[in-house]
Amino acid sequence: MRLDGAATPLIWGGLAGMLATGVFLNPHLNNPMTDLKLAAVLVLSLNGIMLIPLMRRLARLTPRSRTWLAGNGAICCSAW
Repeated sequence: MRLDGAATPLIWGGLAGMLATGVFLNPHLNNPMTDLKLAAVLVLSLNGIMLIPLMRRLARLTPRSRTWLAGNGAICCSAW
């Protein structure tokens, strides 16, 4: 089993656990910081969902292409 296949249930389980236990922490929904944190979790969750098809396409690339792509991504990130 590949790492992404093994990690996916753990990631979704962790997200569900955070959402379920967050209800019992009595969040202050009138606090702007709470809204900001909720929005950040929503954006990150949606980003992860949208990356699933991309990760499947990347898995089909040749090792040389993946290395080239990773190198270009590292250069781009370091430039930022």
